[in-house]
This record gives sequence, structure tokens and C-alpha cells, in this order.
Amino acid sequence: MFRHAQAHTLIRNGWIASIVTMMILMIPAKSSAVRPGKVSFTAEITTAQRAVAAMHPDEKLRNPDYLAEKFVSDECWHYYHYSRDFKTSMTFIKTFRVGTYYYTNARTKHIDRLFQEAAKDGLEQVLVLGAGFDSRAYRFQKHLPKVKFFEMDLPATIAQKQATVIKIFGKAPRNVVYVPIDFNTQDIGAALKAKGYLPKRKTFIIWEGVTYYIAAQAVDKTLRFIASHSAPGSTVVFDYMPDPAVKGDYKKYPAVRRAAFRLALAGEPLLSGLPEGSEAVNGYINERGLEVISDVGSQELTQMYLIGSDGKPDGKPPGHFRIVYAKVP
Repeated sequence: MFRHAQAHTLIRNGWIASIVTMMILMIPAKSSAVRPGKVSFTAEITTAQRAVAAMHPDEKLRNPDYLAEKFVSDECWHYYHYSRDFKTSMTFIKTFRVGTYYYTNARTKHIDRLFQEAAKDGLEQVLVLGAGFDSRAYRFQKHLPKVKFFEMDLPATIAQKQATVIKIFGKAPRNVVYVPIDFNTQDIGAALKAKGYLPKRKTFIIWEGVTYYIAAQAVDKTLRFIASHSAPGSTVVFDYMPDPAVKGDYKKYPAVRRAAFRLALAGEPLLSGLPEGSEAVNGYINERGLEVISDVGSQELTQMYLIGSDGKPDGKPPGHFRIVYAKVP
């Protein structure tokens, strides 16, 4: 496998990245990219990005995930170019134009806002699909002590998450239930039922940074599950990429070129996208039993969450990411 320094050199040579990416995309895609027994590379990277953003000296730009740093392993800090020193990390981010850092920061803020609004309206349980090192169950513990959180992810990631939670807090909160699962091969309903999930309760569902890494059939199945196994008024927030971006339309989505290359090298290639355009996305989601409340992209996220105290944007998220918020009618 290429060392990271070599990978960066290849990425800077756009034509090489294009050829290699096309070769990778021609390989039949597996329904699950993360190797069994391995912790998700992207779960660690996004946690490190949240940790860096949580150090931001500008309060308007600071990420609210103050626990993220505790979930980042020493190996992640060492190998993935991020640092516990904010200025060092930002030098890397700006030098290599890591747009996902800005997207991760905005996405955390957006989902936190929606989550807090849902909590005010009455909330009985939270389902985190592809939980990774999501810290909301712990950051909002004092405010929602009776709300049960179900955290679902691959077995290795869940195991590391549990071990880290115990290391940080001494024990896992009583209202947090860990559910190891492979979304592509296992039945979500059966796994949740075994852990005490109640479909008739009003639920807030977080599906963050997952859809583009799993097969289209798994995305379809999960959305239909949410619609049929959640009480009316329940809501789900998830992000996605437009289908042309996943399929390699680099002219329209130039930032995808480098991202697709790096992700494929890491063993977590892009696998599926949603239809392009608000009307098409609304139709797709409606067909699966849900109603779209909002569908925001790079421009909206920048204006809402990435304008600093000086009135200038800290950075701009890549244009191939969008976040949908939908409800169960």
C-alpha cells in the first residue's frame, strides 16, 4: 500500500489520479468496503477533524464536539497528518486544501442544531446509524438522561468506541445501547429489536457520513426501514452525494477526484449516490415513505456555520456534499 506521502504526490498529479481512480471504479464494487475487524478509516479521520475544529480560537467557527479529541487514537494523530496543535493542523488543511475539514465542521453544527430542536419538541429515543465516534449521547447526557440512544456500526468500530467511552467516563451511560452490525448483510430491524428498540416511539435518527460508502440497495433498504419502523413525527438527518459525483463527473464536481482516489486507497471507496437535484431527491425520498424538510449544500452550510467573527468564511465545503432532513409523516 502507498505511504501517505506518496499518495499526496500522486493526488497532486491530476492525470495520474484520474487514471487510477477510473481503474478503481472499473473494479466490481463490494457491498461493504471496510475490512472485517478493522476500524473505519473515515470514522477516525472525521473525528480528528472535529477535534481540530473544536480547538478553533474563534468561537463562531469552533466545533461543538469538545469530546472529539478524547476519541482520537494516538495512531490516528500520528499517521493522518492532523495534530493536537491547532496551527499545525490548519497548515496541513490549507496546504492540501482539505475541504472535508470545513464540511465536517459545518455538518456537526447543522446536525447538532436539528437534534436540539427535535429534543425541545419531545424526543423518546435516538438512533445513530453508522455511529463511528459520534459523541452526542455523551455531550447531551445531562439534558437528555432518560432518552435512550442506540448506536449502530461495524463490530470493530463499536468495540473501540465502547472501550474509549469506558476509558473516558469509567463506564458507559445506562441510556446508551451499542449495536454492532453490517448494514449491507444484516437486518437492521432484527438487530435493534434484540436490543430493545421500540418503533412506536418518537425517534431522532442520525445517519452521518454513511450513504456514499454503502451499496445503493442498502441505502434504499435503510430509508424504507426508517419510514416503517419509526413513529409519526420522527425525523432523520443524513448526508449524501449526487449520483454523478460518485460516478466520476469530475468536470461538475472537481473536488471528488482527489477524494475518490484517497478513499479508494484507504479501502473505503465511494459506492452510491442519490439522484441529482432537489426535485429528484424529494421524489426519491417520498417514494421511500419520508417527507423532505430541508436539503442543504455547500453554499448554505458556509453561510450558516462557517462565517467567522471577522465576517469572512473560514473555508468552503466541497460542492458534492448535501444534507437532507426528513420526517416520518
